Amino acid sequence: MTELSFEEKSARYEEIEETFLAELDHSLGPCGSEMLYDLVDEFSLPAGAFVLDAGCGKGRHTVGLARRFDVRVIGIDPAPIHLDIAAETVATAESATPGISARIELIPGRVEQLPLDDGSVDLVWCRDVLGMVEDLDAAYREFARVLRPHGRAIIYQSGLAADLTELETKRFAALDGPLASADPVRIEAAITAAGLHIDRQNSVGLEWAEHHAENTGKGTSRLLHLARLLRQPERYIERFGRWEYDVMVADCYWHLWRLMGKLDERVYLLSKPT
Repeated sequence: MTELSFEEKSARYEEIEETFLAELDHSLGPCGSEMLYDLVDEFSLPAGAFVLDAGCGKGRHTVGLARRFDVRVIGIDPAPIHLDIAAETVATAESATPGISARIELIPGRVEQLPLDDGSVDLVWCRDVLGMVEDLDAAYREFARVLRPHGRAIIYQSGLAADLTELETKRFAALDGPLASADPVRIEAAITAAGLHIDRQNSVGLEWAEHHAENTGKGTSRLLHLARLLRQPERYIERFGRWEYDVMVADCYWHLWRLMGKLDERVYLLSKPT
C-alpha cells in the first residue's frame, strides 16, 4: 500500500472527521455487569439454594441475588460501615418486595476466614473484592471449603494489563490493592491450588467500561476530575488530606485505564469437583 503524503493525510482527515465522529456516537450495545446474573441463571440453582456474597459491600448484589432468584443469601464483609449500609439496602428492598429480608443475612467476616460451615454453600458470588486481598490462596481455599461438591463460584476480578508502565503500577498501588493479587497468573494459580476448576473465563473490561460510560458518564467525568486534581493539588490536599488526594487521583486513573484497556478484567466461572 502506498504511503500517503502529509497533504493527502490532511485532506483525508478533513473528509472523514465529522462522519467518523458521528459514527462513533452510535452505541455498539455493550453488556454491563448485570450479565453476571445471567450466568447465575445458567446454573439453574434449586429453590432455597444457599448463596454467599463474599465481600457484600453495600448489599446491592446481595439484594439483587435474593430478588432475582429463589435463594437464601448471606452477605459477608469485614467493614462495619458496609454492613450498616447493606442493612439499609435490605430494609429498602423489604419495603418494595415484602418477605425478601427473610432470605438475607448479613454478618461480619473476611474472605480469608469465612464464618461458615464446610460444604454449606451452593454458589459463591464475589464481585470486585479479591484485588484488595493480600492472601489470595487463603481466600480461594475458603471458597473451596464452604462450597458443596459440584458447587459453583462466580468471581469478578480486576487485574493489571501487561503494558502498564512502572508509574501507572505505582498509582494502582495507591488504591491499597496488593499488586500480586492483580496479576492474572497469580490469580489463576491460587484458584488451581485451592482445588477449584476454571470452567470458563471471560474478559469483560472494555465492554463493561463502555457500558458504564454510556449509562453513567462516570468514566469520562473522571478525566475532568483528574485534570483538576493535577492542576491544583494543594487545593484538595489542604481540604481532604494527602492520603485521600492520592487515592482519588489513583481512582481517576483507574477509570481511565479501564476505558483504555489497561486493566485486565475477568469473570471466572468455577466449580468444585467431588
